[in-house]
Amino acid sequence: MGEAVFNTQQESIAPSGRKHKLWYPPLKQWQLYLLMVATCNIYALLWVWRMARDIRDHADTRVKPIAYSISLLLGIFAVFSSARLTWRVLSLRGGERRKHQNLPALVSLLVFLAYCFAIAAALAKVPWLYIVSVLIFPLPWMLIQSRMNEVTDSIPAADFRASAYRFSGRQIVTMCLGLVIWTGLLFALQMDFERRGGALLASSQIVEGGGGRYTIRIPSDNWYQVAPGTVGSTSSDLELFGPSIDTWAIVYLHEGVTLEEISAFRSEQSRKYGDVEYREERKLHPESAVEMSYVTYAAEDPLGRIWNWVTTAELQNSVVELIVSTRNPGEGNPRALAKSLAVFRARVSDLHE
Repeated sequence: MGEAVFNTQQESIAPSGRKHKLWYPPLKQWQLYLLMVATCNIYALLWVWRMARDIRDHADTRVKPIAYSISLLLGIFAVFSSARLTWRVLSLRGGERRKHQNLPALVSLLVFLAYCFAIAAALAKVPWLYIVSVLIFPLPWMLIQSRMNEVTDSIPAADFRASAYRFSGRQIVTMCLGLVIWTGLLFALQMDFERRGGALLASSQIVEGGGGRYTIRIPSDNWYQVAPGTVGSTSSDLELFGPSIDTWAIVYLHEGVTLEEISAFRSEQSRKYGDVEYREERKLHPESAVEMSYVTYAAEDPLGRIWNWVTTAELQNSVVELIVSTRNPGEGNPRALAKSLAVFRARVSDLHE
């Protein structure tokens, strides 16, 4: 094993008065894995920055920690920067680059594999593939951490910023906050399983609901009919998932209310999102002469923009309300679904005789 090429005493406190640069405390491999997985790998941004900063402070001033950290957000750049960071760590000890000359390629391969699963999850709309990506992504950085630990094991404890091989208070808090991220991810995974567990509907298929009071037409492939309460409340009459879990439709049957009351309630609900553009159009249904309301509004939430279409039809002593929502209006043609609501006067009069 070669000797280290760095010098921890390159800046002493006395007699020059310059600040002594300390090392970030090392972590065991399982500790790093737990930190990254608990935070869905967000912690990797900080960890790479710290690793690169140590190399810059104690070995190579040309290293740019921010560049290494940001590269993790740029996909293919992370593949190359991870290999480069591995070479930097191996260079801290003489002969390590020759001994572990295949390690940078292995690290790059694992990073590439993790990003492939993440991309596949996005393209195929399969949330569980994100879980696979999250579980794979820490593996290459664990290999780098193992080599870095061999470097730092020979450094006096006084040169570390905190106790070595222990979780700091901030790291514990970070892992706890990561539970919020996992809650959302697992919720999305559960919703996707429930979506695919529903009945797959064909494009242009007519779905009847409310005991024959209304029908809707499925606008494209990959729409699923699920049990009431899956998307909304159990009081719904019909629920659908679109090609992804953020495209859905719900039909409610409101008894003993008027169209004006439902429209006023929906307008009030939309304003809870803040300043939204709310438009309503009313006209008679051409086949049944039933008054119908067509509402369109877009709203913002922490995850982005949501498009909503609400179609309501006033029957005798009841109102049928179809709510369609999506984050991608070009996926599954949700607007066409909202426009497809049809009610039939003959059936309505039969039901209320």
